[in-house]
Amino acid sequence: MRISEETLENFTITYPLDRLAPLERVLFLDIETTGFTAKSSYLYLIGCAYFLGGKWHTIQWMAQAYEQEGDQRSYDTLNYAEVAGELCAYPPAPDTQDEPAVTVLEWTPDLNRNSIPEELRLTELDGGLRLDILENGTVIHSEEGYFAHAGYTSIFLCTLEGKDYLLFYFPTMYHGDCNYSYQLVSLEKGAPTTVRENSIAFTINLDHPLFPDPHFDPEEIAAFMDEINDLLARSVQLLNTDADLAGTFQEAGRLVDTLWWLDIWDPVFTRNPGKSLLENLTDFQDAMLGQAGTG
Repeated sequence: MRISEETLENFTITYPLDRLAPLERVLFLDIETTGFTAKSSYLYLIGCAYFLGGKWHTIQWMAQAYEQEGDQRSYDTLNYAEVAGELCAYPPAPDTQDEPAVTVLEWTPDLNRNSIPEELRLTELDGGLRLDILENGTVIHSEEGYFAHAGYTSIFLCTLEGKDYLLFYFPTMYHGDCNYSYQLVSLEKGAPTTVRENSIAFTINLDHPLFPDPHFDPEEIAAFMDEINDLLARSVQLLNTDADLAGTFQEAGRLVDTLWWLDIWDPVFTRNPGKSLLENLTDFQDAMLGQAGTG
């Protein structure tokens, strides 16, 4: 087996990883195989990348013969633990059988419209949170969210014209491609019913050669954001595992989504706090397309 270790001297990542966790606690893992099924292919490469001492480092374990696959798997099991535990300073998993922490939230809505106040409980899960809605001590509905990116979930209690709703908001982004959506839901008649919803898709990869015709409409985006922010202004937060959205709320001091990604492009683009969101989106588009034109 060949083991390759490298320090990346002049490497930076533009995505704000520190919004997810301190860089020293981030570990990238990857495996490569010769095909898509174990019946006709085998594992030949395992790799990881981690941040230590102000620099990114990589380790790759490469099998040089088919019979080394089994050794590589066992080596993987032992050494990923070493990399994650020692190099990236991850604490060991707690050895405890304690009951999960449960918080009873202060609000008592009537989401199913039967005039009986409901109880809201937030339970800590392994890597996430669960929201339970109870009536007379019986759970009538539950939702879960996780702190890993794929499990981001944001749920709010929204009150419109004296009626209570669950507001689900998913400002999803993967590699600059965005799909923002929300659903306003009641539990009337004992089942979740969506009474209002909307979504928008766009990309912020305006200067990328692989996206020659990116969809980015400032007016469309601003209109959607006005819509969701109006609902958020009438809401309280129940469960939120979205690190980017939580950071936005904390910085703003209230439930409003100001689009955090507008603040990570300095000096190419810098948000102007004296301008509206629509104006800043337009300026962002002009700046990114201008950069692409000079690249």
